Amino acid sequence: MKTTSSLHVALLLVLFTYAAEAQVATLISRQQGTNTPSQNTAIKDAHSAPASSPPQQQNRVAAKRDSQAPLLLFTALEGSTIFDLESTFRTLERCPNCREGNPLMRPFVKAGRPASYAFTTGVNLLAFYTSTKLRKQGKKWWYVPTLAYTGLHLWAGIQNTRIK
Repeated sequence: MKTTSSLHVALLLVLFTYAAEAQVATLISRQQGTNTPSQNTAIKDAHSAPASSPPQQQNRVAAKRDSQAPLLLFTALEGSTIFDLESTFRTLERCPNCREGNPLMRPFVKAGRPASYAFTTGVNLLAFYTSTKLRKQGKKWWYVPTLAYTGLHLWAGIQNTRIK
């Protein structure tokens, strides 16, 4: 139980860190004056736009929501990856007869955490790059590669925590 709660804390910490970084970047850009006053007003209006607002304001709300979707998706992917890797290493520490089930990951897991994180970060960036390209092409299913990989990591992490 202690292992599971520490993994949840690590996952939440990663999610809050990414969210905080996005907020800090927004505040810094506003302080440096990179947003014009009209842009700041548009951002405020986007949050408080009523349902009967003009189409231009509704488009701003939709654009802001759409611009946050990739960040949230990538944050979920990184959080699920950390959950999967940490649960894998904790399981291997507790269970001497256990081994990594993924033959592609096995050599990296044997090499340790830095190698595992380096490999999975590269694979995550490839999935995110694919999603970004699909999004720029206007595909409605642009989020599927990253979301599928996120689900795979979550499933693997849950399976790892069930091993006694």
